[in-house]
Amino acid sequence: MLQALVERYEAEYKERRLPQEGWEYRGVLFALVISKAGDLLQVMPLAQQVMRGKKQVNVPQRFIVPMGETRASGVCPFFLCDNSSYFLGMDAKGKAKRTAECFAAAKKLHEEVLGGVQSEATRAVLAFFERWQGGKEMLCTHPALAPYLVEILAGANLVFRVASTFVHEDPAVCEAWEKYLDASGSKEKRRCLVTGTLAPIAVKHPALKGVTGAQATGALLVSFNANAYESYGHDGEQGGNAPVSKKAAFAYGTALNALLFDHKHKKIIGDTTVVYWAGEKNEAAQEVFCGMYLDDGTNPMTDDLLEVILQKVQAGEAIDYQGVDIPYDNPFYILGLAPNAARVSVRFFLQGFFGDFLKNIALYMEQMEIVRPKWETRKYVLLWELLLETVNPNAKVQMASPIMAGAMMRSILTGSKYPVSVFQNILLRIRAEQGAKKINARRAGFLKAYFMRNRGRKMTVALDENSTDVAYLLGRWFAVLEKAQEQANPEIKATIRDRFFNSACGTPAYVFPFLQKLSLHHMKKLEGADKVRVDQFLTQIFEKLGTGSLPRRLSLEKQGIFILGYYHQRQKWYEKKEEK
Repeated sequence: MLQALVERYEAEYKERRLPQEGWEYRGVLFALVISKAGDLLQVMPLAQQVMRGKKQVNVPQRFIVPMGETRASGVCPFFLCDNSSYFLGMDAKGKAKRTAECFAAAKKLHEEVLGGVQSEATRAVLAFFERWQGGKEMLCTHPALAPYLVEILAGANLVFRVASTFVHEDPAVCEAWEKYLDASGSKEKRRCLVTGTLAPIAVKHPALKGVTGAQATGALLVSFNANAYESYGHDGEQGGNAPVSKKAAFAYGTALNALLFDHKHKKIIGDTTVVYWAGEKNEAAQEVFCGMYLDDGTNPMTDDLLEVILQKVQAGEAIDYQGVDIPYDNPFYILGLAPNAARVSVRFFLQGFFGDFLKNIALYMEQMEIVRPKWETRKYVLLWELLLETVNPNAKVQMASPIMAGAMMRSILTGSKYPVSVFQNILLRIRAEQGAKKINARRAGFLKAYFMRNRGRKMTVALDENSTDVAYLLGRWFAVLEKAQEQANPEIKATIRDRFFNSACGTPAYVFPFLQKLSLHHMKKLEGADKVRVDQFLTQIFEKLGTGSLPRRLSLEKQGIFILGYYHQRQKWYEKKEEK
C-alpha cells in the first residue's frame, strides 16, 4: 500500500502537482502584511468563495508552505505558516503563559532558520518577532487585527507578506529552509521497508487530514507511542520499529493527503473513507469507477450510459468515455480508511487491473437484476442504495454497519462471496417493517444475487414457473392468496401480508391451512378474469407442491427463497396491466 502511494507521489511530482520533500499544502485564511522594519501594517484576507451544494462558502486558500511536524501535545512551532498562538502570542483559549511559550518557540525557530540570510523578507520577519508585543490588549486595539480578530483567534493559519511577496515564496527563504532540513535530519541510515534503500529513517510519520470521523488536526497511519507497541529487539523508538525513510514517509503522506482532499478521488461509505486512483494518470477511469460503484446519488450516472459501459465490459470491448479510451490493463488502487481515535485503521486495500474491477462490478449488477415495478425508476442498484436497505428507517443515523459495508465493498470488487451479515440484515428489515415496499426490487435483487453467488443456484430475473422448490412455491402461494383478498375487498387497508407474512414465512405448516380456509371467502366474491387468473396460479402451484405435508419451519435461507417467490409472483400479476 505504501509503495503504491509513493509511486503515486513520484508520478504527481513529475507533473508538478505535488510539492517537493519538506513542503506541504495547507489552507491559509490571512496574511500578515509587515513592513521592512517589522511592523504589522495590514491583515489580508485570503479566503476563497466556492460552491458547496447550493451555497457559497469561504474556504482557506491553499499554499505550498514549509512542512510542520505532527502536533500531539506540547509546544511545536511551524515555520512561516502557523496560527495566532505562535505568530501573535494570543488565542481564544486565554492561557497567557502557554501562548507566551508558543510565541517564544516560534521566534527561536525563525531565528535558527533565517539567521544570516540576507534578504528584505527575512530581515522583516525577524524584526517582527523582535518588535511584536503580544497580549490581549494589543490584539484588541491594533487597527489591522480588529476586523478579523474572532477568526484569527479561533486558530486560522497565518502567513507573512512583505510588499508584494509572500515570505515563504522568497528564493532566499526557500534555500534557507532546505539547508535547515538537511542539517536537522538524522545521519543514521537504515533499510527502508518501502523503497529498500539505505536512508535516514522517519521518527514521526505525517498526519492524514480528511478521514471522516478522525481528528481534524490529523490522524496517523503509522505510529508507536508506548513501549507496549514497540517491536522487540528493534533499536530506537517510534518510527524505528517500522523503518520507513523520511523521503518515503513524506511521499506517501503527501500523496494520500492530496487524494483525501480531492472529492474526485474520495467517497464516504458508512464510516469508511474510500480513496481510489489509477496507476496511469487517467481521470476518465476514476470517473467511470465512481459512477458505476461509489456514486452517492449527488451526480448519478444515467442508466443508459451505465448500460452501454456494462455491455462493453461484458463483451471485453474498449471503453470510450467522453472521448477518452480507458485501458483495461491500467493498474488501479482502492483504499478504505476508518477512524480509530488519533489513528487511522485500514479497512481494506485492493489493487489490480482496472478491467478486472469493472468486470466484478458488472457481475454484481447482472446478478442484482430483477423484474421491477413501474415506480422503480432506477434499473441498476448502486452500493450505497443497497446498504441503505439494511438500515432501520426510523434510526437517527442512517448509516449501515461499517464492518458490514466494508465487507460488502470488498466482495463486490473481488468477486468473492457476499457477506452473510448483509443477507441477514435484509431479512431482518423485511420481517420488521410493514407496508407494500417492505419487499422492494433492491432487497429482492440482493436475495437473488446472494443465492446465485454464495450457493451457486440458478435464479431467474422474473417468475420461475418451473421451480419445484417448496419455499419458493409457498411464497408464490402466499402472494396469490393476498392478491385474491385485495381483489375481493378493494377498499381493504391491511392484508394478510401485514398480519401473517412473518409467521407464514417462518412456520408455514401452522399458517397456510388457516389462510387457505380464509381464501375461500375471498374466492366467492371474485368474478370474471380475476377469478380465472387466481385459479390458474393456484392450480399451477398445487401441481408443483404435490400432496406432501407442509414444512413446519423454514431456515433463514429458505425464508429468503420464500420472499423471492412472493416477490416474483406479485410482479407477475402486474404484467398484464403494464402491457395494457
